[in-house]
Amino acid sequence: MRRLLCLIVLLALPGLAGAQNFIRYYPSGGLALTGGTLTGSVASIAEIDSAVGFGVSIATPPASQGMTWTGSGTILRGSPIYLQGVGGAASYIVLGSATMLSEDAANTSAQKNANADQFSRLYGANGGYWERGVNSELLTIAAAATTDTTGNLLPANAIIEAVVVRVTTIIPTAATFTVGDATTAARFATGVSVAADTTAVGLLHRNPDVAAAAGPVQTTAAKIRITPNAQPAAATGVVRIEVFFSRFVAPTS
Repeated sequence: MRRLLCLIVLLALPGLAGAQNFIRYYPSGGLALTGGTLTGSVASIAEIDSAVGFGVSIATPPASQGMTWTGSGTILRGSPIYLQGVGGAASYIVLGSATMLSEDAANTSAQKNANADQFSRLYGANGGYWERGVNSELLTIAAAATTDTTGNLLPANAIIEAVVVRVTTIIPTAATFTVGDATTAARFATGVSVAADTTAVGLLHRNPDVAAAAGPVQTTAAKIRITPNAQPAAATGVVRIEVFFSRFVAPTS
């Protein structure tokens, strides 16, 4: 017996109080829609209603199937609009080809892309913006008095929110280390144990009593410096460093 495809569309008409818009779709294959394509066989379909706007819900689509809209003027209207994947905390939304918005836990949203550092920008007029982000590096601690990161993890024209570290491989010889920069050795954290899996959240620079050079304002780009309390006998220790910051860029005109 040939399966039926059923599409019911109700358009909200002016003056029709309480009118709602629906799409009900019971597919066994696919259905072409104006402006895009809806594809895939599904086990069940749910209906989503909106007093203003339009909604479609595929209740249990296979992981590799779903709905796709193409075109340069796609608009979603509703009050509210829901974008929800199947799987709860495992669901995510991809922006562009990389950045993912996901739910880490109840009432907790996250921006992530695999294991890469993330950045977000709030733009003003003429190209000025406020960027929030994180720079990170896995640093091998040299058999020397100090070790600097390869990259400038401290960006220019920024407020340093926090510097967090994890010792992934024990640092030999020394007992503790400080986290800072070339100007202030313990700008962010002090007395951090060299033991593997030790973590520290560096916030010393946020203390309002510290001198300006050791405070949160970063005027020029700089490296993070690790200073052990005793020089390591071998370059075998490893520390992961992450710098969370707010950066500001002036408009272009």
